[in-house]
Amino acid sequence: TDPYAVDGLEIWSALKQWVSDSNMSLYYKSDDSIKRDKEVQAWWTEIVNVGHADLKNESGWYQMESVEEAVEAITTIIWIASAHHAAVNFGQYAYGGYMPNLPTVSRRLIPEKHSFEHAQMLKDPEAFMLSNVSNPTQATTVMAVLELLSKHSTDEVYLGQVKGSTPEWTDDEGIEEAFKRFSSSLVSVENNVTERNKNPVLKNRYGPSQVPYTLLYPSTSDLSKEGGLTGRGIPNSVSI
Repeated sequence: TDPYAVDGLEIWSALKQWVSDSNMSLYYKSDDSIKRDKEVQAWWTEIVNVGHADLKNESGWYQMESVEEAVEAITTIIWIASAHHAAVNFGQYAYGGYMPNLPTVSRRLIPEKHSFEHAQMLKDPEAFMLSNVSNPTQATTVMAVLELLSKHSTDEVYLGQVKGSTPEWTDDEGIEEAFKRFSSSLVSVENNVTERNKNPVLKNRYGPSQVPYTLLYPSTSDLSKEGGLTGRGIPNSVSI
C-alpha cells in the first residue's frame, strides 16, 4: 500500500475531526446556520469565482449549503496547505539532490539502435549519461535550491503544536479541548508511522536504500526546534 496514501488518510481523518470538533460543532448547529452566514458565503464565493475563475463553471464545487460541505471544504484547504505540501516539498533534496537520480535537463534523444550514438552508449554508459544530463553548474545550482526548499526553520510550528501551554489564538475552552484531542490524534499518527516503518513486510516504505518514508510524520511531539533537513514534520501552512 502506498505510504503517502496510508499516512495521508490518517492525517486527513485527524484534520477533519478537528475541523468538525472546533468551529463546526461549536458555532454552526445546523445547515441553515451555514447558509445564513454572510461572511462564510462571501468567502466561498470569492474562492470559487475569483480564486478559481478559470474553473468556476466546472462540476464538483461545494454549494456551501451544509455543515458537512463546510467541513469538507475547510479540511481540504488545510490539507493542501499543510500535509500535501509537506509531502511534495520536504523530500525534494533527499530524492532529487543527487543529480543522476533527478536530472534537470536531457540534451540528447535516446539513440537509435545500431547508430554511432548507440555504440557510444554501449561502450561507456556512464560517460554517455553525463554528456546528456545537467552540467556541474546546473546540477549544483539545483541542488542548492532543493536543499533550501527542503529545510525546516528552527522556529517551525507543526500541526497540533502551540507556542505556549495553550493556543494563543483562542480563549474558548471548547476549542482548547478540541485542539488537545487533535494534537493527541497526531501523536498517534506519529506512532503508527514509526511502527509501519519498522514492519519488514512493508518494504515499499523504505526500499533498497533503507530510507524510511517519514514525509507525513507530523512532528507534533517534537519540541526540539531542530530545523534543517529532517525529512519529516508537517507545518501548519505552506513553509519553505
